Amino acid sequence: MTFNRPQILKIVIAIVILFTILGSIKKAQKEWKDFNHNEKDIAVQYEEKLGPVKKLLPPGVNIGYTNDDKDSGKFAESLYLTQYALSPHKVMNNEMADFIIASFTNPAEKVQFIKDNHLSLVKDIDDKMALYTRKTQ
Repeated sequence: MTFNRPQILKIVIAIVILFTILGSIKKAQKEWKDFNHNEKDIAVQYEEKLGPVKKLLPPGVNIGYTNDDKDSGKFAESLYLTQYALSPHKVMNNEMADFIIASFTNPAEKVQFIKDNHLSLVKDIDDKMALYTRKTQ
């Protein structure tokens, strides 16, 4: 049996495609096996963390958000996750709202922020994050 050039080319391409598919299947199987199916994604973690806060907020209130990591991409990620977790409340990058969720890793910055903005604690969310409201004058 003899093969002409186009037939050989088709056979080679078919073999390359076959090995590519088999390699992809093996990689997908390994990724699926290594994936932690019990781990919650970050959006679900935020929903669970902020669920009790959501129940405390009056309907239609605007909420400010701030943290001490404004110069990195983590600020935007945290803001968006907070917006998602507290929906339908409107969460803004605004420190002048009546309610503010603030997340600080530096205790000194946290104390100064509370003092400068005349805030009082409503609820601690975790060791870094808390819900505040403005003190009545």
